[in-house]
Order: sequence, then structure tokens, then C-alpha cells
Amino acid sequence: MKNSRRSVLLVMACGLPALSSLGSTACARGQGADPRLGYHHAASSGLAKTPAPGDRSELEALGLEGYRLYAMERVLKLALGRGLLRAGPTTAAAMVPVALVDDGGRSAEVVFYRWFEDDLLRDGSYDPARARRWLVVPMLLLPDRVLEVEQFNDTVEVGGNNHRKLQAIKIAAEFGEREWPGAHWRLHAQRERSPRGVLGSKVTRVFMFAGDSSRWPDLELVVSDGKRARMGDIVTVNRPHEAGIFTRIPVQLSREFPGAMTVARVLETISVGEVMHVRGRDGTWWRIDGDKGAIRRDTDGARAR
Repeated sequence: MKNSRRSVLLVMACGLPALSSLGSTACARGQGADPRLGYHHAASSGLAKTPAPGDRSELEALGLEGYRLYAMERVLKLALGRGLLRAGPTTAAAMVPVALVDDGGRSAEVVFYRWFEDDLLRDGSYDPARARRWLVVPMLLLPDRVLEVEQFNDTVEVGGNNHRKLQAIKIAAEFGEREWPGAHWRLHAQRERSPRGVLGSKVTRVFMFAGDSSRWPDLELVVSDGKRARMGDIVTVNRPHEAGIFTRIPVQLSREFPGAMTVARVLETISVGEVMHVRGRDGTWWRIDGDKGAIRRDTDGARAR
């Protein structure tokens, strides 16, 4: 049904803050970007971690991953607000953007995939195997600048990483619609090594940032690969943030320590040079830096009260 298709579009594009909120503070954040930004660390302990050079702690890796997610959020909003305007109108029946940030954190792009009416399934939803790469919006970061957009009309490789991302995004969006009808999220997908007990060499992790975090929770799903063009299955569902936790000070987490999505949310909230204290489920206080999202345990939690 067409309502199913529209729910996916709303999940990807609604609930975005005004572009004016991405002003000089956001652009100046993280000057001298850390070259380790592309460290592909599994955000949950159940996933096998990709080795990286050097000795980095769990918290340092989560901070870097959170900064990367913050950058992906920023470029997605810029692409939706500016890149689409440069491309002009489209007759597409469905459209999904996928944000990518390079390892150095200096450049990014958002790729828009689209489907025409003839590409849709009988129920009106989109088929990831029939996706067409339509628009690429390249950007330079720090400061943020949208470059000239490019238009294409090529198809995705069935079974390739882009196809798997689109499958996982669809699965995650449909899950969110079933559990919270009418809610919408901004979705980001990344490929990772499979956890033990999951068939296949890779899975896709989907980060779902609620369009209105005061009403709906943030979600993090892991989706397995299906065989060939078939859809995979949801392996795990986590709720890093319950609805409304960022409307109250101090922020009270439902887990023992902050994760990558917490860092991304905090960086959207505070300015460079500021810090935010959050409290874990066990009462431990954590300090998140407003520049690059570094996480440290705060032994003087009284300052955060």
C-alpha cells in the first residue's frame, strides 16, 4: 500500500531542525579533524571489532564513532536542505538518502537512491534491488560547504554493500513504523563484520535518530544479510535513548555508559569548548567533550548536578 512507501520517505526526511541551527558553531567544531575518525569500531560489544593500528580504549573508539555519526547527521540535513534544491524536481515515487563521511572527516557525500512507479512492489513499497542511484551531493567539511551535485541513473549491484544498506534501512524503517506508528527517524547504515552465530561475513548496523526525540526513542538495529536478493533479518534491537531524556538535565541513560549515539546527540546540543555530563544507569557520571566527543569518566560527579 502507498502508505507503506510514504512511511519510509517520512522516516528519512521529516523532523529535521531548521538549517539555521547548523551555524558557525557546528561548522567550527572539530577543527583539525582527527585522522582516526574512520575507525570502524563495532558499537555494541556483541559484534566482532575491526582491528585498528595503535592502542585505543573502548571509550575513545566510541567517542570517534559518535563524532562520525554527528557528522553524518549534519551532512544529511545539508543535503536535504540544499542539495535537493540544486537538483530540481523529480518524478520519483520513492527516495532514500544515504550519508557517507570519509575517514579523515574532511569530506562527505550523500547519495540519493530513487524508484519510479514501475520499480515498486505490489504493496507500493520499494524494492532495494531495483534502486537507481540518482543524485550525489558532495561536501567539504570544517567549514561545511556543499559542492556541485552530480546526477546518475545507474542501478545498484545486487548483494553489494549499497544494496545491503538499502535493505537494512527498509527493514529498520518498517520495524519503527510497526512499533511506533506515525513516528519518523533519520537513518544511517554502516556495514560491519558479523557477530558470532550470525550467518554470513557481514551485517548492517542501522542508527535511527528520532525526528522528535521528546516523543520517540533513538534505536540501533543490526540486520543480517539475506541470500542473494532476499531481505535479511533483524539480529538485535537496542534503545540507546528513551524518549525525552535530552529534555531533562542531567541526562539519565538507560545503560551504564554513553555510546556513539549519545555522543552524536550531545554534540548537537552543546558548543565547542563546552562539556556535558551524563549519568549511567549505575549512577556513574560521564563527561563528553563538545569539540570531538571525547568520553571520560567523571570522578567528581557532584559538579554535574
